[in-house]
Amino acid sequence: MTINMARPPVLGLNGAIGSGKSAARAELAALGIPGIDADQVARAIHQDAAHPALGEIGALFPQALGADGRLRRGSLPALPAADPEANAGIKRILKPWVLEVMARWTHEQNAPVVVWESALIIDESLPVDRVLVVDTDDATRFARLCERQRDWSGAQIRAVMAMQALRSDYLAGADDVVDNGGTRVELRKQLERLHAGLISGLISSPTSQRSNAT
Repeated sequence: MTINMARPPVLGLNGAIGSGKSAARAELAALGIPGIDADQVARAIHQDAAHPALGEIGALFPQALGADGRLRRGSLPALPAADPEANAGIKRILKPWVLEVMARWTHEQNAPVVVWESALIIDESLPVDRVLVVDTDDATRFARLCERQRDWSGAQIRAVMAMQALRSDYLAGADDVVDNGGTRVELRKQLERLHAGLISGLISSPTSQRSNAT
C-alpha cells in the first residue's frame, strides 16, 4: 500500500510503552498540533468483528480471537511471550489498515503539522517526516505500567517491555528527544521550547519523509 503524505507533514511521536507518549501528544494538541494514536486505531479495528482484518487474523491465528470474532482481550500483551509468531503476524495484518486510517485522518486535518503516536515509528518504518522520542528510564516505565494496567501481571509487563526496542535504539532514531522521567509540568515546558522549531522545521522540509510506502 502506498501512502500519499503530501500535506500536512507528520511528526512521529515515538518511545517505548509507558514512556508517556500519550501525555506528550496531549500537550502538543494543547499547543495546536493535532494527533492520532496508532494503538487506538488498531484497537478500533481488532474489536470490530466485521472488519476484514479480523477474517485474516482468524484464518492464520484463530487462537487470538474470542467467540465473538474479536481479538481476545489481553491477547496483545500476552502474545509476545506466549506466541511471538502470532504477535508479529497480527501486527503485519493490522499495519496497512491502520496506516490507511491514519493517512485519511491526516489529509482531513486543517493544521500545518500533525502527530502520529506509535511505539513502532522506526521499527515499522512508518511514513513520518520527523521523529520525536519521549524518553523515560525502564524502572519508571515499569512502575507506570503497573499502575495503569492493573489486569497485567508483572511478568506480562516485563515480557511486553522486552519485546520492544532497546532504549538506545529509540534514541538513535530520534530527531528530537524529551525527557519524561519527571513531572507533567516539566514535560510541558520541554515541548513548549521545542514547539516553534518543530513546526518550522517540518514545514520547511515537507518532503523529507523517512518512508513513502509500506
